[in-house]
Amino acid sequence: MAVAAVVESHRKSVSIKHNMVDSASPLPMSVFWLGCQFVISAMAQIFTLVGLMNFFYAESTSGLKSLSMAISWSSLAFGYFTSSVVVSVINKVSGGWLANNNLNRDKLDYFYWLLAGVSVLNFGFYLLCASWYNYKKPELKQEDPITDEKAKGITDV
Repeated sequence: MAVAAVVESHRKSVSIKHNMVDSASPLPMSVFWLGCQFVISAMAQIFTLVGLMNFFYAESTSGLKSLSMAISWSSLAFGYFTSSVVVSVINKVSGGWLANNNLNRDKLDYFYWLLAGVSVLNFGFYLLCASWYNYKKPELKQEDPITDEKAKGITDV
């Protein structure tokens, strides 16, 4: 979100510099400026998914492994649905950061900075919860002398 805010701030400054605040014509700025935030977002989602799968399969009981992933995906879907509510609430509380149909007049960069701040708070909450978590003890397999001897090829005579 911080990268998106920086890119949006740059886009707005280019718009103001070229006196295109009320214009709908294209800016003299490459669309590849958006690449940074999309690459970071994609990498974060990939690492999060792999980490979640690893955590759920290592820490869940055998009957809850697939249910844990299903709950994870459901919470992600719920987050997508509630994001529209969050945008509406922030728009009303802020006095219309996103009220216009003109991005050059809106305060989209403020919105991104707010989301970056919320993400930092979320990360702090995650660290707090992670510090309280106790990992499952690994199950030690007891050695069976009869099975070990058969595996080595030793048999009773």
